[in-house]
Amino acid sequence: MEDLEHKERFGISLTDLLSAPTVFRADLFAGRTVLVSGSGSGIGQAIAVLFARLGAGVMLCGRRPEPLQETATAIAQAGGDVDFLPMTIRDPDQVAQLMDRVWERFGNLDVLINN
Repeated sequence: MEDLEHKERFGISLTDLLSAPTVFRADLFAGRTVLVSGSGSGIGQAIAVLFARLGAGVMLCGRRPEPLQETATAIAQAGGDVDFLPMTIRDPDQVAQLMDRVWERFGNLDVLINN
């Protein structure tokens, strides 16, 4: 999704999410891992971006691969540690694969946001 289209749809662009002022210190979640479901757009995307900006390793998941890829690319280009897996939380096997991926990629899980 183009930045202008993103801004029209959600009221803020992805670029703006990556640079908007925050009251939190930049390393608040350094060394922590956060998993955010539904993180390809909207509130889930905003949560994932903020946690990444605060130093967390972020695992993105959701049903649509393209928005997840866009979010992951933006976070990575801003220097964040990010991975993503398209999946549905309604499938226990896919949830198990997601959790395996989190542990393999990050080694721990500190925060789960079920968006």
